[in-house]
Parts: sequence; structure tokens; C-alpha cells
Amino acid sequence: MKLRKGIYAQKSYKVTKKLTTDHLDGVPMLSTPSLISLIEYTALDLVQPYLSEEESTVGTYLDISHLAPTKMGEKVEVIVTLEGVDDAKLLFGVAVFDKTKKIAEGAHERFIVNKSKFLKML
Repeated sequence: MKLRKGIYAQKSYKVTKKLTTDHLDGVPMLSTPSLISLIEYTALDLVQPYLSEEESTVGTYLDISHLAPTKMGEKVEVIVTLEGVDDAKLLFGVAVFDKTKKIAEGAHERFIVNKSKFLKML
């Protein structure tokens, strides 16, 4: 299989206490760092089946607007679409929805890396 523009993944996540800002300010809403993690997990899940066992991807860029709050207990749908492939560089469009509205949108970039070579660099 070959990575190609237009493939997408849609994953549903429940907003648990661990994903909220509750520990910071007592407000049980989906935190922006947790939202970003969900986006990264979804993008990785999308491309992993196209990679060899020696490959993975690393995130290198995010441009995300967190448009609206989502309270603890609700579900969010993360949709990640591969919009461009340039050698090892992967560009994604991102949209995230809760049950009533779009809560985030933006762009995400990842690079395909050889895991053992990458780990040696660290």
C-alpha cells in the first residue's frame, strides 16, 4: 500500500477527567494539550498501516484553533485527512467535532522516520 492524498481517519474519544483542565483550574473541559494528543494519535493511526515495521512518524508542526469547549463525559470525533505527501513529509487537515459543533480545526505535519536511526540521533 502507498500513502496517498485523500485518505482519512475518523476516531471517537470520550473526554475523561484525565483529558480535562480540571487538575489546573477546576474546570472539567477538554484541554488544548489533550486535544492535540488526540489529533496526533489519530494521524499516527491513519498512516501506520502504510509504513514498514521499521518506520514510524514524528510530529513536527501543528496549527490548531481550539474553537469551543467540550465538557467532561462528552465524545469528540477527530477527523484527520492526508492532504499532501512530499517524500517523508506528510501534511494533514484536521477537524474535531463534539455532538453539536466543530470544536477545532487546523493543520498537522508529520515526518516518516526509521525508528532505529531516529533513536540513535537521540
